[in-house]
Amino acid sequence: KSRSRLCILSKEIIMLEQIMSYLEEALGMMGTPLEPPEQDGRSLFSRLELSGMKGQLVRRVKDAQQNLNASRQHLDLLREQIDIERRNKSAQMGLEMEKSSKQIIAL
Repeated sequence: KSRSRLCILSKEIIMLEQIMSYLEEALGMMGTPLEPPEQDGRSLFSRLELSGMKGQLVRRVKDAQQNLNASRQHLDLLREQIDIERRNKSAQMGLEMEKSSKQIIAL
């Protein structure tokens, strides 16, 4: 149950990493348009804040990438916890089997 959930989370993180790489690539190719010469165009250009838009998008993609990295680290931590729990369960079963075997032999 836990492993299947981890598998789903891992696949989702991989997809998000792919999307992030597409966004980074698109931002790298994105140019900043020149300010239009006519007054109406400059006014609209200013209102839309096109000159700073790319910088804002780059920062948001960087923030999202940091969140994605933290999610990947959290997933790795969950994997380790599940492995530890699995080993503990196996050790506990081994002890119980040993105890049962000793009881059977004692009879």
